[in-house]
Amino acid sequence: MSENMFSVNFASGSMNSDAILFQEQLKNVLEQKCNDPMFGVEQLTEFLKISRTKLNRITLELTGLSPGKLITNFRMNKAVQLLRENNASVKEVAWQSGFQRHAGFCRSFYQEYRCSPTRFRSLYIDKQSSTSFSWELPI
Repeated sequence: MSENMFSVNFASGSMNSDAILFQEQLKNVLEQKCNDPMFGVEQLTEFLKISRTKLNRITLELTGLSPGKLITNFRMNKAVQLLRENNASVKEVAWQSGFQRHAGFCRSFYQEYRCSPTRFRSLYIDKQSSTSFSWELPI
């Protein structure tokens, strides 16, 4: 692979086909592994077979996020989906989303969404039952 294989041309608003392929591979790995609390940047580099430096550069180009933040955001999105779709406890949602500790999950969730996971679920359920109010999650 050439070093500039995954270059992104933001000026024209388009990515080359290699960048799109890499983004798909990245998404597939995250979907398969994000629920593993031991999965992190090192494991991601092993799956993608690239150096940590190159992974950092590419994810910053493609998403504007570091690999660690990208993994956390992916887990948060999964947690939001689980909170919306099932009645599992917040602790179970944390575990299913790949967070090792319930407290760490709640802290990260609050930092991202400015409410606790329990409050988010109750707000979401309240908004779903109300036909006169529309609420979108700021993702």
